[in-house]
Amino acid sequence: MKAWIRQNVDALVHLIYPRVCRQCGWDLFEDENCLCLKCQMTLPTTAPTLYHPQILQLFYGRCNWEHGILYLKMEKTGGVRELIHALKYHDSPEVGEYLGERWGSYIRKVHPMLPWDVVIPVPMHPKKVKQRGYNQCDSIVQGFTKGSGLVGLNGVLVRTQWKESQTFKGRWERSANPINPFAVVDENALKGKRVLLLDDVVTTGATLEWCFKALQQVPNIQCSVGALAYPVHNRVSA
Repeated sequence: MKAWIRQNVDALVHLIYPRVCRQCGWDLFEDENCLCLKCQMTLPTTAPTLYHPQILQLFYGRCNWEHGILYLKMEKTGGVRELIHALKYHDSPEVGEYLGERWGSYIRKVHPMLPWDVVIPVPMHPKKVKQRGYNQCDSIVQGFTKGSGLVGLNGVLVRTQWKESQTFKGRWERSANPINPFAVVDENALKGKRVLLLDDVVTTGATLEWCFKALQQVPNIQCSVGALAYPVHNRVSA
């Protein structure tokens, strides 16, 4: 009887709040979360290297990151772009947590001894957090630490300046402000640590460059960077 009631209640809840794949829209099974099995298997992941050539090449001569990691290839059209768009603009932090957890587990399987002590998100200005309701990078870090077993720290790196959206600006426009909009507010939490900084998408790298400069003020810190997705412009990328 209880099983029958539970099945009917679940069916009613699903009718009102359907659990569907965030990529293809197909109904999810009980043991599936965010993506159906088919979409999980077809995620365009990058090689799980700790020194991904795309991201290290982007920052060559600008930032001396210890490691650079990527998870997904994002084409101009396609499922990954839709997932990132849902994460950033459609009130879906669970997408970031889900993908972050898969990413953390993915890289932990290949590299059992990960070279980082703590993971921190690229911060968002408090006004922007209030406007959006959350920082998508927080959810990515939350999932990544769950999947990798690493420690996550929020609030040690902050954004001190409010700026308009940087989405459609180039690298030089983003870097035009001579004052670093980021600052470390708790040096003791990062002093002597191997830190992995995570972002949602890396394009020009200007934001991460500012973060790197702020983090380098901490004594004996080692900084690495990671991005959940990287644009590949509808071409095959390693």
